[in-house]
Amino acid sequence: DINPLAPIVAGQQISIELLLRTLDASNEQFPTDPRTHFFVDYRAAAAVADSEGVGPELDGTTATATQLAPVPVIASGSVGFPGDRDFYRVELAAGRVIAAELVAGRAESPLVARLTLLAGDGVTVLATAAAAPPTSLDPILAPYTASADASVYVVVERVAADGALDRRYALHLDLR
Repeated sequence: DINPLAPIVAGQQISIELLLRTLDASNEQFPTDPRTHFFVDYRAAAAVADSEGVGPELDGTTATATQLAPVPVIASGSVGFPGDRDFYRVELAAGRVIAAELVAGRAESPLVARLTLLAGDGVTVLATAAAAPPTSLDPILAPYTASADASVYVVVERVAADGALDRRYALHLDLR
C-alpha cells in the first residue's frame, strides 16, 4: 500500500480503489453493491509538488498557476485557511477529455475541499464538485470535453474551517 499523500514519482504505477456506499436516513451504511466497486490503474506521466507551505501564495491565481504537463499527473499540495486556493493550468486539445479527482479524506487528511474547472479566462466555470462529509469525502469532477484547443485551470479550494493551517491533498488528473 502507498500513502496517497506521499510524493509520487513520474512513471509510478498508481492503483485507486473506489467504493461507493449508500447511507440511509440514520447514516447507516447499506451493504456494498458489487456494481459500485471500481478499480482504476494508471501510470503517472509526471509528478508535481506544491512547496508553498503556510504564508503568501505562489500558485493562488491564474497568473501564478502551476503548469501541469504531461498528463496524467499527480500534484501533491496543501491549502491553508478556508478560501485558500491552488491553481493548476492544463493545455487541452480539441476533443480531449480531462478528468480530475482529489484525494484527501480517503487518505485521512481532514481537508474538505472543492474542485473547480475554469476556462482559460479564469472566470467561466466549466465544472465543479465539492466534498460533502460524511457521504462524500473527496470531490471528483465529471469528465469535461474540450470543444477547442485551450488552456483550462483546475482549482483546489479549501471550504471548511477547523482551526488547522495546513491540509494536504493529492490531485489526480487524466486526459483521454
